[in-house]
Amino acid sequence: MVGACITCRLWVYRPPELCYKTFWQYISALISGSMPYTYILKRLLDGVEGAVGVGFVDREGETIQLEGQLEDYSHRVHLAYQGILVQNLRQIHQKDSFSWLISVHQRLTVVVKPLKNAYFLVLTLEHRKDLHKALMQLEDAAQELNQEL
Repeated sequence: MVGACITCRLWVYRPPELCYKTFWQYISALISGSMPYTYILKRLLDGVEGAVGVGFVDREGETIQLEGQLEDYSHRVHLAYQGILVQNLRQIHQKDSFSWLISVHQRLTVVVKPLKNAYFLVLTLEHRKDLHKALMQLEDAAQELNQEL
């Protein structure tokens, strides 16, 4: 338990008492099978050719929920770094918002879609897949999540 919290604190930058609360809420939701956004994330993952992971993240880079083939810890760290990038871009471009943040790497493409209340959605897919279709599917998922927020 302590090890999990130390790991959690490394990537979410929260005091330990909040980390314990978040950790136990997460475990409780896993046990009960009531992760609220599973359907939206799984549908996005299944609907995009070459998608390997999708994550729903809060303003501080803490993973709310994730789905996909990526290893859990690595996926969470990846999402936290996307959160740092989003925060920095928001500070640089204070009044201007962005619709998409697309990073193309040697083997993967990462698309970040901002949501309301400073949440965001991150889709990771294999490079050279149908990015246009992925953006359309991501937009649909973002609209659903925005309605839930």
